[in-house]
Order: sequence, then structure tokens, then C-alpha cells
Amino acid sequence: GAEAGWMMLEVVTCMLTMILLPLVKHEKLKWIHYIPSSLIGLLLATFVEHAIVRPAGYETRTIGDLGEMKGDLPRSLWNRGYDVPPLNGDTLAKITPTAGTLAA
Repeated sequence: GAEAGWMMLEVVTCMLTMILLPLVKHEKLKWIHYIPSSLIGLLLATFVEHAIVRPAGYETRTIGDLGEMKGDLPRSLWNRGYDVPPLNGDTLAKITPTAGTLAA
């Protein structure tokens, strides 16, 4: 229905941005090549969603509409409660032969 049409508008906006943006060779727009065109495409599609689609009375589905996401952000190794061996001469003496074999 109409939701699929609005979604296709956003997809086409993103795809055209990713295809056409790298072709821009203007001297004053040289800085634009430092930003990934896929990121700019996603930002433009988000703009289209909030500036055109939602004011028209429609809304495209998001991941949050399909299901719940539970859990925390990933934590670093040293914050997980693992027993990390101390970094001292004894530990280095144990791992140096293996490290040397792997590096060779």
C-alpha cells in the first residue's frame, strides 16, 4: 500500500545519494568526499521520513515496531568480571614462547 510507496521513496533517496554523490567533482564540494555517501544517504532518508512522510500522515515501520530489543551495550573485557591474569614477569615468561612461535 501507501506505506510501501513511502518506504521506496526513502530507499531510492538513499540509493541515489550513494550512487551520485561520489560523482560530484566540484572544487567547492571537495570536502563532501570525506563523509561516507552511505551515511549521507541515511541522513537524507531520515530527513525525508520526518519532513515529508510523517507530515503526510504516514509512518514507515522501524525495528522497534517489529520487536523488543533487550540487553545492555557491549562491555569491555575488563568490566565483565573475568579473572584477567596479572601483567608481570611470570605471565610474560609463560606467553613469550607461544607468542614467538605465532609471530614466526
